[in-house]
Amino acid sequence: MKAFLHAIAGEALPAAFVDLDAFERNAARLRAAAGGKKVRLATKSIRCPELLACARDALGDAFGGL
Repeated sequence: MKAFLHAIAGEALPAAFVDLDAFERNAARLRAAAGGKKVRLATKSIRCPELLACARDALGDAFGGL
């Protein structure tokens, strides 16, 4: 916990930590589960533009919009 507190020292709060490896694994699972169908990302669930871009990139041609 000390390392996390050190990492955000001086940053504006609230803040969030995201395990990008787990995030990309989840996107890969979502792509596989879609079975060739397009996946539309819910911007109400993911509100960070950078994470939306990561998900879009991870979904590749399965990305169907926002």
